[in-house]
Amino acid sequence: MFLSRLSVWQMRSAGITFSLLLLVLLYGCDAVVGALPPGPTPFPTFARLPSVTPEPLVPSPRPVSDPFPTATPRPLMGTVIVGANVRTGPGTNFTVIITIAAGNRVILRGQSEGWYQVVTPDGIEGWMSGDVLSVAPNTAANVPVVSP
Repeated sequence: MFLSRLSVWQMRSAGITFSLLLLVLLYGCDAVVGALPPGPTPFPTFARLPSVTPEPLVPSPRPVSDPFPTATPRPLMGTVIVGANVRTGPGTNFTVIITIAAGNRVILRGQSEGWYQVVTPDGIEGWMSGDVLSVAPNTAANVPVVSP
């Protein structure tokens, strides 16, 4: 009797296994999950979170130090020795833009035939005669010659 009960149980479990296998082959895993009774599962389940692929970290470039730092060139400067006119060109026949008082310092941009192309402290550009400016000899040698 025990043998016959065992055989019946084996046949039933083999039938269930075959049925589940047939469901998986024909309909996929979703059919098996749908066929199982609802209930707690022995495996832990986690809430499904959207997958986010993080961007790879890119290291920021390190600043490159210059082994031979270059000095920032200082502007070439001159000092107005008497109140004088700043003109639109190098000569007395050009229009006066502004009159500048003695003692003011101007930036020397260029020179042409005894006249200096200057920028005043107010940022006004024009020309002044070399006769009204005090310019050190080494500075005068470095002021570029320009054509007006």
